Amino acid sequence: MQKKHLHELLDIDLIRVIKNDTIVLTKTAPILYDLFIKEVICYQYLDEEQKAIVDKMISDNDLYSETTLFSIPEQQYLSYMLNDKLFSNGPEIRNKYAHGNYPSDENKHHENYIFLLNIMIMTIVKINEEILWREEINNKQS
Repeated sequence: MQKKHLHELLDIDLIRVIKNDTIVLTKTAPILYDLFIKEVICYQYLDEEQKAIVDKMISDNDLYSETTLFSIPEQQYLSYMLNDKLFSNGPEIRNKYAHGNYPSDENKHHENYIFLLNIMIMTIVKINEEILWREEINNKQS
């Protein structure tokens, strides 16, 4: 049974067998591990060899890419925190304040304020990261 699984991993180039029957991971394995753990791969932080692997995976329809500011997990987090479209158990901060159903408790206001500050900081960091990355690309092309 284990040989079958090892052959499958060999076939999809996740492992290689080197001398003395030692099994080593290929460059594809860490990329898939990051994808599994983080649910997203940030293409701009990959080295050229990793980018080539990801490009091949995209062309083989094993992965897909998007050009959005927020990744799907980040979008889900924002949806959870701000409204009730995807999740019915979130704080629904935007919905409460936009529709006048905000809590009268001062501590809850403070908690919501901290959540919103966190979201604003996350947004500013993401925008800044995109600007710096775009600037780096423009400098390399000049």
